[in-house]
Amino acid sequence: MRYGAAPEPCIRTLAETKDWRLLQCEAHGDPLPTIKWKDSENNILPAEEPQISDRGGRFYITVKTTVTKTDNYYCVATQETLSHQVAAVIPVHIPGSNMVLIILLVFAIVAAVVAAVVAVHYCK
Repeated sequence: MRYGAAPEPCIRTLAETKDWRLLQCEAHGDPLPTIKWKDSENNILPAEEPQISDRGGRFYITVKTTVTKTDNYYCVATQETLSHQVAAVIPVHIPGSNMVLIILLVFAIVAAVVAAVVAVHYCK
């Protein structure tokens, strides 16, 4: 039996709209690695069931996930028996996905300015 550490996974965007992206990660190695999708905060993302294929004696694993916010997404391939882990990253920008954060920030700034004006008025 031959063993080989998995190379860096291959990430592709399969489909997209203004609200989401369908990402695909593919890896191979012997033994076959497991794949997990993670966000920039190291949270494991929900994903479709892994698909395994044999291409001329090489086994590939493919896992898809759908994301809905702007972030850097990581495909992490792990071969436990070899103590080997390798990852690839894809930056995703979804317009408007950070709008709630922007609105809250603007609201906080306005509230701080109003509080400062009231404080100056009461201190006179």
